[in-house]
Amino acid sequence: MRTPARARLRQITGVGTAAVALALSASASAATPGHVVGERGSAGGSFAIASAQASVKQPRSLWVRATGRVRNVTIIVTCSRGFRVAANTVERKRAGLFKLPVMPRADHCYVAASGGGSGRIAVEVRVASRPAV
Repeated sequence: MRTPARARLRQITGVGTAAVALALSASASAATPGHVVGERGSAGGSFAIASAQASVKQPRSLWVRATGRVRNVTIIVTCSRGFRVAANTVERKRAGLFKLPVMPRADHCYVAASGGGSGRIAVEVRVASRPAV
């Protein structure tokens, strides 16, 4: 006996929806690397401005995550190793997760990030540190 087309479509769509939901939940958990350092900045309103900063010893990699209706994000990263210092500025025009340039084998890095937009916005600094030796 043949299954009616509409019932068959519901079966296929249900399986497809479950697969997509599983894939999205797996990618969402993998999309936020490291852990949050410093304080997470958030703000709300027509002209919201949020900022976050962090000081990190021996970072392996650094990210800034901006969420909400963000129109611009400005990030300053300063890293040092011994007497060497490197500073970089990163600017983006949207919300998202941004990997930052880090000096190889840096002893210390300082990150300052600010974002502007409307509604509810948030900015946070995330880090994956080198294991202690």
